[in-house]
Amino acid sequence: MSTFFYNRQLTNMKSKTPLQTLLVIHLSALAAISGTVAAQDILNLKTGTITFFSSAPVEDIKAVNTTFTSAINLVDSSVVFSVPVAGFVFRKKLMQEHFNDQYMESSRFPTARFQGNLTRLPQPGPGSVPLQARVKGMLTIRDISRKIDETVTFTPDGNGIASVCEFMVRLADYDIKIPRILIKNIAEEVRVTVNVVYSSR
Repeated sequence: MSTFFYNRQLTNMKSKTPLQTLLVIHLSALAAISGTVAAQDILNLKTGTITFFSSAPVEDIKAVNTTFTSAINLVDSSVVFSVPVAGFVFRKKLMQEHFNDQYMESSRFPTARFQGNLTRLPQPGPGSVPLQARVKGMLTIRDISRKIDETVTFTPDGNGIASVCEFMVRLADYDIKIPRILIKNIAEEVRVTVNVVYSSR
């Protein structure tokens, strides 16, 4: 992941990717107010949350993680996430213990990862935001990797770009086993929502 963290001054607008163009258009407006702002080739995570939600007959379960890292390479549109599994916080302590010890085995599989690329990025222009694209890649949970192909939305935010992506994860795809006695407490699929603000600084 360290190869993503380098800086290089952007050059000719014609050679920029759509995300670079969106960022430059946005930063140009900021520069008129706050002075010169230089866009860089890497957007690093500034703030963000990853939330998963399970809706089942007996109860709804929600957990939030703010301890992950992420970056977007604007040159090749690649994106990476590294998510500490134990970083998910639940409303009930017992739920959190079961999640880490029984279902995710976070001591054995401490990190969930995503590595992929943004595709179908239209060139932004006046009035073209928010910008929608596809994110394709491999989501790895419990050392099992599955393909992901979902819609992601980008909007300007401060001196960077905010992104939102929502998708469903089937527990069986990652060999997450739910005890029969709890089958009505936990859904077979959980909704994952990723809200991230990337910064160019």
